[in-house]
Amino acid sequence: MLRSVCVGTTLCLFFFVSACDSKENTSTNQVNAQAPTEKVQAGAAKKEVASKSGSFEIVEVEHEVLVGASSELAFELRPGKGFKINPEYPWKFKVDDAALPDGVSLEQDAELKKGAMDLTAARARVPVKLTASKDGEHVVEGSLNLSICEKGNEARCLWFTDEPVTLKVSAKTESVPEKEGAE
Repeated sequence: MLRSVCVGTTLCLFFFVSACDSKENTSTNQVNAQAPTEKVQAGAAKKEVASKSGSFEIVEVEHEVLVGASSELAFELRPGKGFKINPEYPWKFKVDDAALPDGVSLEQDAELKKGAMDLTAARARVPVKLTASKDGEHVVEGSLNLSICEKGNEARCLWFTDEPVTLKVSAKTESVPEKEGAE
């Protein structure tokens, strides 16, 4: 009787250890599976997929702003097929304020916590408020800490830290004319 309990316990432990090893290897492979940057056109806005793997993509939009006006920019993170945003993780976006270009100032703290983000299962929208004081093209760089989970009852979650994000800002002194028929 004791022998069958030991065999059963040993088998259970073997399966448990095997499942842990499998999860760890899968997570490592997905974290390191970065694909090259590719361009995406969606309507009139120019979007760029800056970070893409099988688990998520960061979509950055080139923004046009008026010089001297406070502007809210944003980028999105979209989970890959079979994944969803993990709103329980302490998301954080940090702008590298030491590397802000001359003529750009933040209108918010350099570190943005998840409470200021729009997190849904299908996407995460991260706003960035700034003012450009000079004409021209500007680049704002930052890093994102995020988490996504597999969909399903036995889902595992993946954590990513310091994912690079680049926002391109085109500052102009004149407003862009509105399209006819726009309300």
